[in-house]
Amino acid sequence: MTDKPNILMSTDAVDQSSAGKVLETLTWQEVGRVRFSVLFWKVYDSRLLTLTGDYDEDSYPKQLEITYLRDIDKQDLVDNTEKQWQHLNYSAEQYQEYLPWLAEVWPDIKKGQQLSIVVDQDTSQFYFNGQAIGSARSRVFGDMFLAIWLSPNTSEPKLRAELIGQPTKSASKARSTNKGASE
Repeated sequence: MTDKPNILMSTDAVDQSSAGKVLETLTWQEVGRVRFSVLFWKVYDSRLLTLTGDYDEDSYPKQLEITYLRDIDKQDLVDNTEKQWQHLNYSAEQYQEYLPWLAEVWPDIKKGQQLSIVVDQDTSQFYFNGQAIGSARSRVFGDMFLAIWLSPNTSEPKLRAELIGQPTKSASKARSTNKGASE
């Protein structure tokens, strides 16, 4: 499952001139959303979107949208991405070349800013606050990146369940309780 020799990674705005149109012209539907917190710190809100509003691992395009609830340094993002790939048992050989590129593409994040990725059949496109910032002509990269949240082996299975539209029992119970309280 490698297409490394043919990967083209870019931060060039010329290569991305039509990339912004993907967000504008496609009609995205939410599959699921969830807030990620560590202890009492709210880190980010995330949403998974598809064209149908349903999750199918083999269907494209997919969009993962992350709105940060605190400032995060780009190197922390890169380091955490690497840790998650290690958790998923990807070998360093599979992901090592992506790390310097991510450090170049990603900005430092301020509270309220949004980072998203759109993965289609053969391209992965990052956006920062809706503006294209970098692309990789590799579905393998996109699938590896999305696996951090969407793999059955993710480090956050409850987060995954919410994103793919399969709420956990505790989340469903909370929704039922809240619904009853508001009626």
